Amino acid sequence: RFYKDQRIELWVENYVFKLPSGEIVAVYDDITARKLAEDELRLHSEIISNMAEGVYLVRLDDVIIVYANPKFEKIFGYDPGEMIGMHASIVNAPTEKNPKETAEEILEVIHETGEWHGEVNNIKKDGTPFWCYANVSIFDHPQFGQVLVAVHSDITDRKQAESQLRQNKEEWERTFNSFIDIVTIQDPDLCIVKANQAAARILDLPFDKILGHHCYELFLGSEEPCRDCPLLETRDNFKPYSREMWHEKLGKTFLVSAAPVFDEGGKLAFIAHVAKDISAQKKLEVQLIQSQKMESIGNLAGGVAHDFNNILTSIYGYSEMVLDELEEGSETWQNVQEILKSGEQAANLTRQLLAFSRSQKILPRVVNINSLLDEMEKMLGRLIGEDIRLETSLDDQVGKIYADPGQLNQIVVNLVVNARDALRSHLEVADKIINVSTSEVYLDKDYAFLHEGSSSGRHLLLEFSDNGCGMRKEVLGHIFEPFYTTKAAGKGTGMGLATVYGIVKQNNGSIYVYSEPGLGTTFKIYWPIMNENEGVENEADVKPEFSIGGTEVILLAEDDDKIREIVSRKLRQKGYQVIAAPDGLEALEKAKNHKGTIDLLFTDVIMPLMGGKELSDKIKELYPDIAILFASGYLDDSIHKDILSKGHFINKPYSFKDIFNRIRQLLDR
Repeated sequence: RFYKDQRIELWVENYVFKLPSGEIVAVYDDITARKLAEDELRLHSEIISNMAEGVYLVRLDDVIIVYANPKFEKIFGYDPGEMIGMHASIVNAPTEKNPKETAEEILEVIHETGEWHGEVNNIKKDGTPFWCYANVSIFDHPQFGQVLVAVHSDITDRKQAESQLRQNKEEWERTFNSFIDIVTIQDPDLCIVKANQAAARILDLPFDKILGHHCYELFLGSEEPCRDCPLLETRDNFKPYSREMWHEKLGKTFLVSAAPVFDEGGKLAFIAHVAKDISAQKKLEVQLIQSQKMESIGNLAGGVAHDFNNILTSIYGYSEMVLDELEEGSETWQNVQEILKSGEQAANLTRQLLAFSRSQKILPRVVNINSLLDEMEKMLGRLIGEDIRLETSLDDQVGKIYADPGQLNQIVVNLVVNARDALRSHLEVADKIINVSTSEVYLDKDYAFLHEGSSSGRHLLLEFSDNGCGMRKEVLGHIFEPFYTTKAAGKGTGMGLATVYGIVKQNNGSIYVYSEPGLGTTFKIYWPIMNENEGVENEADVKPEFSIGGTEVILLAEDDDKIREIVSRKLRQKGYQVIAAPDGLEALEKAKNHKGTIDLLFTDVIMPLMGGKELSDKIKELYPDIAILFASGYLDDSIHKDILSKGHFINKPYSFKDIFNRIRQLLDR
């Protein structure tokens, strides 16, 4: 090493040898460039050895590792110097391809471009796979010739974080899109920046027609947000808001909710918006309110009918007593007969009220609805007139039902008459048609849930449709209410459809009406189909023959003073011994104190202190063989089924002929 001014001027390599002649010869070779290169390489080696990244050198001709810094060996889990001489493919994680082929693919890119960088899946000495980010380039090494310099950074933690982030995002996306309600994220200008799949489905729009558009444009077809919009209130007041909103185009009611989303600085960044379709819920609410209203009206109607039937029973009784004292055919006799006729008209009205309130006695039997309609067809033709055509479409395979044939006749007549009147009010239609059809349908649980009052299972669908004048929406909400009618005064009582409603409900069925002004009306009745072996036996029909009296003892329990007085008097006139009481409790006491037998209990069902049902149970304990006859002007379905198993029943108002025949029949039996 030669110096000049304390600075290395040049490096030489000298060779000293002695000639045979004895002379000393020194040969100097300038190696300054090589020494400087070695110094630089040594410096680089020191830098590389202390780098935080793993670095290794691979000979280009045979892809053998010729150098690996400590960090590289530590990353891959090898001992110092252990990797030297190994093939570079040992660092590649196994794939479907041979690891060597993977390395050669990288080499191919390097030969073409001179460098390669990217993420690689590596493998440690113990077989653990992990991720690295590699930068590879070609370098002319003074010792090894052309080598690949590869710098590896372990990015496993980053990859795991990215994977977790991606997984979280995918889970969030799945969650976001799993909502069946419309969910959007909007900026403070109410512009949609994100929407779930339900939004695209319900609005029937692709995502590119949703994102970037204002919500009021898509939901309302408006250029301005509505004044009551919850999103506006959230934007202005930074609080959550909800409101029910009607969507005209979709014909649905939505519960629209909005909530603020703030950034890290507390500034409003977005508005979370949810629109939940509550149309079915609103429909159920309306149905429930309607059902509760009809139930209340039914209870009122039943109570009125009960009181009115007691009054009519008194009118019947006293009128018959007056007739017994009058000369048949006289003017006064005829006047009393008119009183009885008016009473019968009033009784018919109370029977309709009882039908509506589901409080009339029914005698169900197995009925083939198609046969019943065939039998009624001629009568219905006369009822509607020649200007209206009656068409029937009856399914031969429809199952049989349990029903009171008399009630079915009421349903058919009332609905056909209703259709006839609608057609005669629709003068624009020349070809007037009433169609009656039957079919069998299965109502599933979803249908029953969405249609209050329905039940799941096999049903007869009895359908009546016409092409008449139809009904307005406000009319539809009242058509089943008693005394509601759109006809002129004197043209109808308003009890026809109320009677139909009550009969259907009493038999665990459901009825729905579909109508629009000018487009006709359709009534659909769903009646449960049952097995024939579940039938109810009918009571024997009572022959309307005025029977002679008897000498038996009758216990009469009746809370109405007038009825109790008149019935007691008439029974005694016929020879019976009568023990009368105003309620069940007193009747029981008199029965206990009676010396001898009691042959028949004639009791009202509903009385103060003790009703007829409880009285009959206790009387049976005293007189096991006693005959029992119940009477009532009002009978709900639960009481009806119970008392029929304990005795016989007669409706109020009744005539003396009715009770004399029934009492004699029971005693003789």
